[in-house]
Amino acid sequence: WTTWEEGGLVPDFILELASSSTAQFDLNGKKSIYEQQLQTPEYVIYNPETGQFLGWRLKNGRYEPIVPNEQGLLWCEELGLWLGVVPYDFDDGAGPVNTPRFFDPMGQLVPTKEEVQARRAEREVQRAEMEARRAETEAEARRSAEAEIIRLKALLAKQNQN
Repeated sequence: WTTWEEGGLVPDFILELASSSTAQFDLNGKKSIYEQQLQTPEYVIYNPETGQFLGWRLKNGRYEPIVPNEQGLLWCEELGLWLGVVPYDFDDGAGPVNTPRFFDPMGQLVPTKEEVQARRAEREVQRAEMEARRAETEAEARRSAEAEIIRLKALLAKQNQN
């Protein structure tokens, strides 16, 4: 983010993904820059090695720690969302990886675009299966009705012969 290319705008929320090589600078240098120079309202660091979040919210020009709730989620006022970690499978065969994810105000996981598309596709498959079952039920009812008509016609023809 370069403020001079953004017309002087600064980010309202920063989520930093730390690594062993950047963690100290993220916690000290960057935090100081975001707090004192950019005055970024919220700054969160996620360390994938420890699975921990550290977050700060700007109050009266100084960062104050954001305290996680009982589930370990951080409330991000700027986004109106919770931030937490969940296992996520990237379909690369490596298995699930703990990944930062957002949760809505009620604590429900905000789905990714891919998850929304997968749910939509699954609902479409279910709808098609229900439609196929309904069509099969109707076809079976029609066959039964036709068989009953044939039986009744045969019975009537037999009675008329007598």
